[in-house]
Amino acid sequence: MYTNNEEITIIFIFNNRNVVWHAMDGNCTISDIFQELKDKFNIKKCMLDIEQHTFIKPVNLLLKPILRKGIGCDIHVTYTKD
Repeated sequence: MYTNNEEITIIFIFNNRNVVWHAMDGNCTISDIFQELKDKFNIKKCMLDIEQHTFIKPVNLLLKPILRKGIGCDIHVTYTKD
């Protein structure tokens, strides 16, 4: 299957306009993604659409098990500017 140190390729799609390719650790959680958005993109509050799941707050759920292929995904990030 996959090893613990593999990276996941994430394509962030911000408000259906801007696209950023990003790599994260293979063991990242939804909470880690929210933290990464806050630290690197200064997005404090947002909604994430990942495959058929929607998240409005951080949860300690691993990302890989909810992905169909487990190697990467598109994450639609919806937010408003402060």
